[in-house]
Amino acid sequence: MSLSRRIRLLHPCVPITLPLYFGETRRKSSLNLKDQLKIPEGLEESIPDYKIHLSEFAFLPDEKGKMFHSDVRFVVEYFVANQKAKEGQNPQYNNHWSI
Repeated sequence: MSLSRRIRLLHPCVPITLPLYFGETRRKSSLNLKDQLKIPEGLEESIPDYKIHLSEFAFLPDEKGKMFHSDVRFVVEYFVANQKAKEGQNPQYNNHWSI
Protein backbone atom coordinates (compact mmCIF):
# COMPACT_ATOMS: atom_id res chain seq x y z
CA MET A 1 0.00 0.00 0.00
CA SER A 2 1.39 3.40 -0.94
CA LEU A 3 2.23 6.00 1.68
CA SER A 4 -0.35 8.46 0.35
CA ARG A 5 -3.08 5.80 0.64
CA ARG A 6 -2.04 4.96 4.23
CA ILE A 7 -2.14 8.64 5.19
CA ARG A 8 -5.66 8.97 3.80
CA LEU A 9 -6.78 6.01 5.92
CA LEU A 10 -5.62 7.58 9.20
CA HIS A 11 -8.35 8.70 11.54
CA PRO A 12 -8.10 11.99 13.41
CA CYS A 13 -6.99 11.69 17.00
CA VAL A 14 -8.37 14.10 19.58
CA PRO A 15 -6.63 13.96 22.95
CA ILE A 16 -8.98 13.96 25.93
CA THR A 17 -7.59 14.33 29.42
CA LEU A 18 -9.71 12.92 32.20
CA PRO A 19 -8.21 13.87 35.57
CA LEU A 20 -9.46 11.98 38.59
CA TYR A 21 -10.13 14.02 41.72
CA PHE A 22 -10.01 12.18 45.05
CA GLY A 23 -10.48 15.18 47.35
CA GLU A 24 -12.77 15.18 50.36
CA THR A 25 -14.53 18.40 49.26
CA ARG A 26 -15.93 19.36 45.89
CA ARG A 27 -13.53 21.16 43.62
CA LYS A 28 -14.43 24.85 43.39
CA SER A 29 -11.96 26.18 40.83
CA SER A 30 -12.63 26.64 37.14
CA LEU A 31 -12.66 23.70 34.77
CA ASN A 32 -11.23 25.60 31.80
CA LEU A 33 -7.55 25.34 30.95
CA LYS A 34 -7.02 29.08 30.34
CA ASP A 35 -8.42 29.91 33.77
CA GLN A 36 -5.77 27.66 35.34
CA LEU A 37 -2.81 29.26 33.55
CA LYS A 38 -1.03 32.60 33.84
CA ILE A 39 -0.89 33.52 30.17
CA PRO A 40 1.30 36.49 29.21
CA GLU A 41 -0.51 39.41 27.62
CA GLY A 42 -0.78 39.04 23.87
CA LEU A 43 -0.61 35.23 23.86
CA GLU A 44 -4.22 34.55 24.91
CA GLU A 45 -5.36 34.01 21.31
CA SER A 46 -2.52 31.54 20.64
CA ILE A 47 -3.45 29.21 23.51
CA PRO A 48 -6.49 26.97 22.97
CA ASP A 49 -8.97 26.81 25.83
CA TYR A 50 -9.89 23.24 26.73
CA LYS A 51 -12.62 22.17 29.11
CA ILE A 52 -11.26 19.93 31.83
CA HIS A 53 -13.45 16.84 32.22
CA LEU A 54 -12.98 16.19 35.92
CA SER A 55 -14.24 13.05 37.63
CA GLU A 56 -14.94 13.60 41.31
CA PHE A 57 -15.16 9.98 42.40
CA ALA A 58 -16.34 10.67 45.96
CA PHE A 59 -19.36 12.62 44.71
CA LEU A 60 -20.62 10.37 41.93
CA PRO A 61 -24.28 9.35 42.23
CA ASP A 62 -24.80 5.62 42.83
CA GLU A 63 -26.23 5.03 39.33
CA LYS A 64 -23.11 6.54 37.70
CA GLY A 65 -20.79 4.47 39.90
CA LYS A 66 -22.56 1.30 38.79
CA MET A 67 -21.74 2.12 35.15
CA PHE A 68 -18.11 1.08 35.70
CA HIS A 69 -17.44 -2.56 34.88
CA SER A 70 -13.74 -2.69 35.65
CA ASP A 71 -11.76 -2.52 38.88
CA VAL A 72 -12.34 1.24 38.83
CA ARG A 73 -15.79 0.42 40.20
CA PHE A 74 -14.25 -0.76 43.49
CA VAL A 75 -12.34 2.51 43.80
CA VAL A 76 -15.47 4.56 43.07
CA GLU A 77 -17.57 2.59 45.57
CA TYR A 78 -14.90 3.05 48.25
CA PHE A 79 -14.73 6.83 47.83
CA VAL A 80 -18.52 7.21 47.60
CA ALA A 81 -19.02 5.12 50.76
CA ASN A 82 -16.31 7.12 52.54
CA GLN A 83 -17.98 10.42 51.59
CA LYS A 84 -21.42 9.18 52.67
CA ALA A 85 -20.02 8.13 56.05
CA LYS A 86 -18.54 11.62 56.52
CA GLU A 87 -21.93 13.16 55.72
CA GLY A 88 -23.58 10.99 58.38
CA GLN A 89 -25.33 8.71 55.90
CA ASN A 90 -25.28 4.94 56.14
CA PRO A 91 -22.90 3.83 53.36
CA GLN A 92 -23.73 0.66 51.47
CA TYR A 93 -20.67 -1.54 51.12
CA ASN A 94 -20.81 -4.25 48.51
CA ASN A 95 -19.17 -7.49 49.53
CA HIS A 96 -17.08 -8.13 46.41
CA TRP A 97 -14.52 -10.26 48.15
CA SER A 98 -16.69 -13.05 49.52
CA ILE A 99 -15.89 -16.60 48.48
